[in-house]
This record gives sequence, C-alpha cells and structure tokens, in this order.
Amino acid sequence: MTKSAPAAAGPTRHWRTVAFAALPLVLAGMLPLPALLGLMAVFALTAREELLPLRPQLSLLVLAVNLLVTLWLAVQAGDQRSMVGAFFVGLVQMLAAWLAVQAAERAEDARGRGWLWLLPAFVLAPHPLGLLSQGAAALLRRSADDRALPSRWQSPEDGQGAGYEQRPEHVRARWLWLPVAAVLALLAGLLLPRASLWEQAVAYMSVTEQVTVVDNSARPAAPEAPTSGAPGQAEPPVPPLDSPAPGFNHNLSRAALGYLDLISVGVMLAFILYALTQLRRQLRRPGAPPNWRQVWPLLALLALPLSLLAVILAAQFQALDVTVVDGQHPPALLPPANPLVAAAQRVTQALAGTPLGNPNLYDVLFLLLGSLFLLALLAWVWQLLTARSRPTFAYEDTREAGPVVTSAPAPDLAPLHRVRAAYARTEAHLAGLGLTRQDSETPAEYLRRAASRWPNLSAPLAALGQAYAPVRYGGGVSDTQADTAEAAAGAIVGHTTP
Repeated sequence: MTKSAPAAAGPTRHWRTVAFAALPLVLAGMLPLPALLGLMAVFALTAREELLPLRPQLSLLVLAVNLLVTLWLAVQAGDQRSMVGAFFVGLVQMLAAWLAVQAAERAEDARGRGWLWLLPAFVLAPHPLGLLSQGAAALLRRSADDRALPSRWQSPEDGQGAGYEQRPEHVRARWLWLPVAAVLALLAGLLLPRASLWEQAVAYMSVTEQVTVVDNSARPAAPEAPTSGAPGQAEPPVPPLDSPAPGFNHNLSRAALGYLDLISVGVMLAFILYALTQLRRQLRRPGAPPNWRQVWPLLALLALPLSLLAVILAAQFQALDVTVVDGQHPPALLPPANPLVAAAQRVTQALAGTPLGNPNLYDVLFLLLGSLFLLALLAWVWQLLTARSRPTFAYEDTREAGPVVTSAPAPDLAPLHRVRAAYARTEAHLAGLGLTRQDSETPAEYLRRAASRWPNLSAPLAALGQAYAPVRYGGGVSDTQADTAEAAAGAIVGHTTP
C-alpha cells in the first residue's frame, strides 16, 4: 500500500459535509426555501470541528430571521390572529430545527441514534426530501470498524492522515451507492402519498406565506348564475361551510377558544420570564464574565415574544400604516388530492353520526388538557421564581485552567491524635527490634511483654500504656497526657539496643 495524494481523500471528506448539509432536509415540509437553504449552509459550515460550537447559534439566527419575515407578512395581511398564528408556527419551526441540531450532534455517536431526533419532524410534515435526511443520518453513523479506523473522514491535508493508505478501487466504488440510494429515496417520497399535519395546522391558523394586498373599492356585482331547477322553483339553501353541527354547544366552544388565548399568552409570558431569569444569572456570574454564547440565544428568545407583542399593540392602536393596492383575497385553501386525506374524510363522515362525532366531546377534552397544561406551566413558573440562584460556569471557562494544587492537610495536633501517633511510633520501633504484637494481644499486654524483655524501659513503657488507655477504651486525653506519651515514646525509640 502506498500513501495517497491529498486529492484522493477529498471526495470522502466532502461526503461528510454533504451528509451534514442534508440533515435539515427533514424540515422541507415546514420551512420556506430561503430558511431551509440557510440551515443547510449552517450545517455544512459547522461540519468542521472548530466551528461545531456555533451550530445552535447560527441555526437560531436563521430561524429568527425567518420568523421576523413571517411576522412582517402577517402584518401585511392586517389580521392579528394571523400574527399570533405566525408566531407559534415560528416557535414550532425553531423546535424542529433544535431537533435537527441534536440529531447532528449525535449522528456520529457509536450507537447512531441521530435519526430518532429527525423522526418527529418527518412525521409532522412528511416530505420526499425527509428520506434523504434520514439516509444522511444513517450515513454518518460510525460502526465498530469506523471507530477502529478513525481515518474514515480524514485526509492527509488535515494533518491527521500520516498513516492514511489509499483505498483500492473496489472499496472506493462502494460509495457509488450513495447517489443511487438518494435518487431512489427521492422517487419513493414523490410517489408515496403523504398527509401533512403541518399543512393542515398552518391552514387552520391562516398563516400568511406571501404578501397579499386587498382593494376594498367597489366592484361590479357578478352576474347571477342560472339556476338548474324548474322556473318558479326556488333552490334549496346551501348551508355555509362553517355551520355548526347539530347539538353544538356555543358556550363550550367559546370557553375552549378562551382557553386557547390564555394558553397562548401564558406561553409567551413564560418565554419572557425564562429569558429574563437566565439573563440575570448570566450577567451576575460571580467571578466570571458573562458567557456570550449563551447570552445571545437568550436575547433572541426575549426579543421574539416582545416583538410580537409590540406588533399586536401597534395594530391595536392603528399605529401601522399598511398601504393597500389593487389585489384579490387569497382563495380558500382546499385539501390536497391525496388518498390518505380522502380516507380520513370518509372516516370522519362515518363517525359524524356516532358519539365520537360530537364536537362537544373534543371541546371538553381540550379544556381538560388545557387545564393540565396551565397547571404545569404555573408550577414551572413557581419553581423558576422560587429556585435558589446558583452560579453557572461554562465548560470553556475552566477547561484551560491548570491542575488544582491542594496543599497538604495541616497536622492534627489534638491530644488524642498525639497519643495515638506516639504509640504507633513505639510499636513500629519495637517490631523493628524483633518484638511484634500478636493478634490476640491488647496494647497494654504488648507493652507489659516488652517491659519484661527490656526491664530498663519499663518506666516509659508503663507511662505510654497509661496514657494510651483512654484512647482505646474511651475517655478524655489532656495535653499533659499527650506530652507524657510523646516523651515516653521518645525515650523508647532513643534506645536502639536496649
């Protein structure tokens, strides 16, 4: 095997960048094209290890710009409900982008669970390009062979391929399955039916995707269409599309709509409170400057709901000057001609005559779930307000610090410890002279046996045994007793040849 040229490993390294750039494609059914391309550029740029910490911040920047543009389009529509709907649509888009960021951070783990983080967004808004995103997450997974051969994504020009060997042609040819699999996944996604809950939710909230201006000037009345019935016979009235079903409870529906508004305001206030609390902790870090990599996302999180509230107040007090030019009202959004949607409509029509088709049941269910959500939100706010402030330190603030040098503990000069140390020193000295303590002997018996062997040391041995008795059997030891024990131990150790 010979060393490869720098260009030989170039395509392999670029496949990693392409795979990371393909991860945000799972959001193709939720994001407009400019925001999707911006996220793909961010993921491709942060595929390099030195730019990896910037991935959440840059992704948040792209989604924040997208949300501001969406709010501006909602302002052009002149409807406050569209602005509120656009705000929450933007929040869900940010949450989906956060899932994509988590998938990118876990894509190269040993277990390769990155695709699980992409699955919720793919289920919420299925799109053919979402299959490419799942395939990219599977491609980035490192197997046992990849961990044993870490040069899979490396090349000699990175300074990490000193032992990089050129792959044979049949090994490099295995990468040809990637474009083939991508084309097959794209074709499968185009041919398979898909029912996007995201499109239905956006259509329900009337979120404006493009600027539509309306001219309210007088228009000539449209000619009446000829009736198909016999002359003189009136046509049966056609019920409006939004007419309530039989047995519909208006009070219950108004209560559910009021709960929805209350939850919306509560979520916005919770975002503001959380951002303010975290900013306060970051700006008041003891002994360390603020961690700006965490401050900027908090500022964005604080600015988004405040900007929405400012736009709503400006529209409420007619502070916005929206120029109206010639145009038409947008046509009503029709359900897509999809087999799954048609099947769902048939099931809905079949359930209309059953208790499950009663809309009051779902209003009550929403009220119960909304109450639980509000209680959980209030509990979280209470915990946030009553939590004890603890200093937070970022990892990058301490990773360059040197090893912590701890000084030796100060010697314990308590009398009890001094007597114990004196006896231990004496026992070690006597063991060196050939007199070891038996397992069945007490310290007093051991010292008496030493005194019988060396009678000239009987006095200091007796004094040491008397001072050590409170240590073994409990009791107070004075400084005088400790001085006596140390003096006796010194006298015994001083006689090396008794």
